[in-house]
Amino acid sequence: MDKITISSTELKNKITDVLNDVYFKGKTVVINRYGKPMVKIIRIADSSDEKDSKTTDAFLEAAGSWNNIDADKMIKGIYKARRDGSSKKKFLGNWG
Repeated sequence: MDKITISSTELKNKITDVLNDVYFKGKTVVINRYGKPMVKIIRIADSSDEKDSKTTDAFLEAAGSWNNIDADKMIKGIYKARRDGSSKKKFLGNWG
């Protein structure tokens, strides 16, 4: 895999060429700003960070189980608990 280093100004002027190099040629591009490396651009298919993908999938699966929750009922319960002094009870923690 080829690695290219360019300035942020050069990126601004050549963004299409840079994206094409990354996507079609599999190059990695490091963007410098004031001579310091700031960002690395890689093709998504080359990303070895599959952990994020698995974490996202697990979250979406868990979130799907919430679709049967009655949000209005839950909100009313929260407001009722606040009004009846539940925020002062130790088992609910210190809310304020």
